[in-house]
Amino acid sequence: MQVLKEDVQVLKQDVRVLKEDVQVLKQDVRVLKEDVQVLKQDVHVLKEDVQVLKQDVQILKQDGQALRNDLESFKIEVRTEFQAIR
Repeated sequence: MQVLKEDVQVLKQDVRVLKEDVQVLKQDVRVLKEDVQVLKQDVHVLKEDVQVLKQDVQILKQDGQALRNDLESFKIEVRTEFQAIR
């Protein structure tokens, strides 16, 4: 009978420990859910950043092309001036 009482006490202690573990795990799940929400927000912000960067790249490409066009026009102008001087 004494052994059964001791077994019951051990089992009760095990149950208490398991309940504490469950509470810790529930808290971990809550924290992880919050982390997921933060990560989702980060992804949204990063997607917006990517769109802005794509627009910046497009503008830089256009600026580069405009500079090439200006350079070509300048070369033609210089050649024309040089030929006029000769």
